[in-house]
Amino acid sequence: MCTRESVNGIKFNEFLRSGQEYNFFVKYLFNTENGIPVNQVLAKRRLHSTSIQQLQKQNNKVYRQNKYDVYFKTYQEIKDFGNSISLNYLLNLSMSKAFEKAIHKEQIPFLRKLILAVTKQKGSLSAFRFLCSLCLGFSFNKGYRLMNLARGKK
Repeated sequence: MCTRESVNGIKFNEFLRSGQEYNFFVKYLFNTENGIPVNQVLAKRRLHSTSIQQLQKQNNKVYRQNKYDVYFKTYQEIKDFGNSISLNYLLNLSMSKAFEKAIHKEQIPFLRKLILAVTKQKGSLSAFRFLCSLCLGFSFNKGYRLMNLARGKK
């Protein structure tokens, strides 16, 4: 629940194929001091074979692309005012989805921007590790440990 004033100026990203609600609520939570996390299910979602989410899951390439888009575009939209923990979380998700795309030999949109974001947020060593893991993933389906190091995981 929210007031009209609290969402004034926050727009749905209409360029996303899915995940618009996720994107919207992340931006909302960073634009308000009234957000309170609730750790319980408050709504049920009806899934059926022709829902957008189910159709995406039938095509893994589309599913990977949409997840990558949601995470990285959300990162880009909040990078100037988000806290470092949340930015790091979104960047790690973006990096993971980019790595999955590399393993499947798929093009990674905005790769230059992603590498620059990793450099700014995590440092040049992490960006180098990330780039190497993408090359290893694309060429040999390897590089998972290097990806984890780039993300800050051991």
